Formats: sequence, C-alpha cells, structure tokens
Amino acid sequence: MSRPSRQVAPLAIGYTAMGVVGYRYIFCSGLVLDGGAGVVAIHFPRARVELAGGASASSQAFTNLYPAVKVNVGWAF
Repeated sequence: MSRPSRQVAPLAIGYTAMGVVGYRYIFCSGLVLDGGAGVVAIHFPRARVELAGGASASSQAFTNLYPAVKVNVGWAF
C-alpha cells in the first residue's frame, strides 16, 4: 500500500442541479399545499492524487439523474 505524498491535490469542482414543476394551492383559511415532481442531476469530475513513490490514485467522473418529489404543507398569514 502506498503512503500519502503530503502534496495538495488540485481542486475538482462538481455540481448539483435540480428542476421541479409543481402546483401551490392556498385555501381561504390560510392552509397551503405545495407539491411537485422533477429531477436532480449530480456530477462529480475525475479526481487524481499523486502518492509517494511516484504512484497515483484516481476516480472516474460520473453523472447521475435522480427523480425528485416535493410535498409541503404550510400556513399563509
């Protein structure tokens, strides 16, 4: 097993994005019902770090999509 080189790995920034379509209904009494559906996208770029002795370790980039559901109950003043 290789030992860490104590060097700083370069910054690799990923992202998360969400898109939701829904409907909000406000009753005369003030009760609020809010619901929606959509998708969440997550992306992590490839990461690589150098190890002591000239070896390196890396991970593959990946992007995944997940379904999303939103349900809220509240009160409007």
